[in-house]
Amino acid sequence: MLQDIRIAFRLLARTPAWTAIALLSIALSIGATAVVFTIGLASALILLQLLRSTPLGLATIEPALVTISVSLVAITASIACFIPARRATKIDPMSALK
Repeated sequence: MLQDIRIAFRLLARTPAWTAIALLSIALSIGATAVVFTIGLASALILLQLLRSTPLGLATIEPALVTISVSLVAITASIACFIPARRATKIDPMSALK
């Protein structure tokens, strides 16, 4: 794994423009994920307040429970994306194209 990291840094040093584009796209995707996560959490909390104010006697949910639930879903989704991506890095591109 250490050798892979060294090779990656060598390749990134050879092509600074490609490195900048790759880092920018990664930063934008992480930022977009954080924004979507924040919007989802905020909307869940707003919906929770609306449910509490109804006279129907609906069960209330603790904000900490909502936060933990959303966090677990986000972690599970991240792992579900990481595992296939890690496997894909071990495949030779030329054999995959055949």
